[in-house]
Amino acid sequence: MIRHPFRVPSLDNPECGLPEFDISCDDNKPVIRINDNELIVKDVFYENKSLLLSVSEVYDVGNKCPVPRHNFSLDRTSFSYGPSTDDLFFFYGCATPYAQQTYKVDCASNGSRHSFAVFHVEIVEHMNYSIESCQALVNTPVEADDIRTLLNMSYVDILKKGFVLQWQEPGDCKGCQRNGRRLNLGLKIGIGVGAAAVTALTMWAIFCAYHHRLRKQQSSLSSIPHQSSELIDFEKSAGVHVFSYEELEEATQSFDPQRELGDGGYGAVYKGVLRDGRVVAVKRLYENNLKRVEQFMNEVEILTRMRHQNLVSLYGCTSRFGRELLLVYEYIPNGTLADHLHGQHVKAGSLPWAARLNIAIETASALAYLHASDVIHRDVKSSNILLDNNLRVKVTDKSDVYSFGVVLVELISSKAAVDITRDRDEINLSSMAINKMRNAQLHHLVDETLGFESDHGVRTMVNAVAELALLCLQNGREMRPCMKDVVNILLEIQSRDVMDIPADEEEWR
Repeated sequence: MIRHPFRVPSLDNPECGLPEFDISCDDNKPVIRINDNELIVKDVFYENKSLLLSVSEVYDVGNKCPVPRHNFSLDRTSFSYGPSTDDLFFFYGCATPYAQQTYKVDCASNGSRHSFAVFHVEIVEHMNYSIESCQALVNTPVEADDIRTLLNMSYVDILKKGFVLQWQEPGDCKGCQRNGRRLNLGLKIGIGVGAAAVTALTMWAIFCAYHHRLRKQQSSLSSIPHQSSELIDFEKSAGVHVFSYEELEEATQSFDPQRELGDGGYGAVYKGVLRDGRVVAVKRLYENNLKRVEQFMNEVEILTRMRHQNLVSLYGCTSRFGRELLLVYEYIPNGTLADHLHGQHVKAGSLPWAARLNIAIETASALAYLHASDVIHRDVKSSNILLDNNLRVKVTDKSDVYSFGVVLVELISSKAAVDITRDRDEINLSSMAINKMRNAQLHHLVDETLGFESDHGVRTMVNAVAELALLCLQNGREMRPCMKDVVNILLEIQSRDVMDIPADEEEWR
């Protein structure tokens, strides 16, 4: 059943809805056009305002090369990405082959030009591959999944699996919501949104964006709707799903203290279950004043335009004019990095060095992505880094390089960033680490379960990460590396092709 806000142009009242919600029938398949992309509608979920789509090329039986031809964008639309959406990048007509390609696209290659697809452009850049030698680069959204599952699929199967978009309800007209048209949705399949949780930077702290800053308002909260049309149209322009307070109150069982997951800088976080069955984390801001509204809007704006596999996803929020300011995120089940290093989930040997280094790389990658987008996370710490059941990262906060240096020391030592039970000059982990490294006592800092003394490879990598942490902890901001360089150094360390480490490893010991 096709009904409001969607419409069939040849059958429905043209005054109802918007052209971007038009669905037509092409070769007995429902099709919607978003910007330059023609997409097959596989299913529509009116209860949570989302729909399952796939690129039309893969369902064209006469197409001998079913690959996306246009970059996908949601600019100036009423749609936003679903909570588990990633990008697959297609490189066409490249002068040289790429050895680490995830998928080879033979149908778009010839003797002199090569085409392939990958999930992470930054890795292609890290391998010093000449992207400029390619004739075209096209991105298309796909449903995120465990990387091992995706690698066992062809890119055609991944594209057919589809991806989820959510929509913002347009203005209604009399009778629009009552009308509906039956259209064949024979392609309906079950959605596996969020099949693979990823370790992510969770971003509960205050976001600071250098672009799209809202102008300062000196009026009271009650006067905001009358002061700025920019604020009035905020939810629509941000393309975020708006929950009612009552729905989130029900989801968290009236914000039951037993469901509290944590207490951040300006809000408490609760575990909740939405009416559609999704398990979520609901952030409840402490105050409802003008400053808090601006922080709330800033965080919503940033999270709706930031997409990275190691950043936590924003499902939606309440209206800024509502009873309380609430943010709804994906729920990450396995606690925080702090829990696994020196908290309730600590188990001997459960977080080996290889896992810790991977966590460092994923965290740095997310921060580098944020910094490249002019977004600075002010307080990254191990308690803001979430881990899923596969120890993959999800980041909730943005930070500067110094704070990430502290996280590196925590990964090396399994010690808390601040511990008042330690000696006075060792309460702050950063001070302890700097003193021990400068006095060639790194072995007194390293977690003894990592194999630092017995495994030459681990010792080499830990030494290199310790040196990187020391660079990040420099007092002068100009002396610290940028996050992009941090990612590259960590990747070099992981491959054991380590540059600029002490020639005499005993220097750090």
